[in-house]
Amino acid sequence: MTNLIDLNYSTYWQRFRHHFALAPLELQVLFVFSFIVTIIDLIVTLFFKSSVYESLKPYVGNGTIMPYLFTCTLIAESMAGKNFIHPSIRSIYTIIVFFLITLIFKIIDYQDWDGENYVNPYIMKNEWQPVWTILIPCFWIVVMLSPRIKKYYQNLRVAYENI
Repeated sequence: MTNLIDLNYSTYWQRFRHHFALAPLELQVLFVFSFIVTIIDLIVTLFFKSSVYESLKPYVGNGTIMPYLFTCTLIAESMAGKNFIHPSIRSIYTIIVFFLITLIFKIIDYQDWDGENYVNPYIMKNEWQPVWTILIPCFWIVVMLSPRIKKYYQNLRVAYENI
């Protein structure tokens, strides 16, 4: 079996573009979704703190950006980085574990909610918050368990071992 993943590209962005094109569609969609969520959250946090940010907090919760920021970083570095991440961490299971840890905290946080809304937008909750904080991460965990993504990361591991 030939391994299509080649690590002999000179720059980080060349390697990233090459490996991104070889990645399964599920992984590409996950990366793009995570990137868009991260960028939107950063823009809203930095430039629209008082108006948009506080009105979105009850729906998306606190710390929602973290699994997506981590996903972007880990996927990009696993595709293009040669020395940044240890080979044992270059796995889709690392992202799944991080999503699960975040998911557990969000479930506990939602269970502790007594249904009361407060004036402070940072502790406000909405009935739709579990969609963003629980259901969407569960969906991405199921997507990450795809056999095509597992196969891609196995090929990636073999390519890094042959350097």
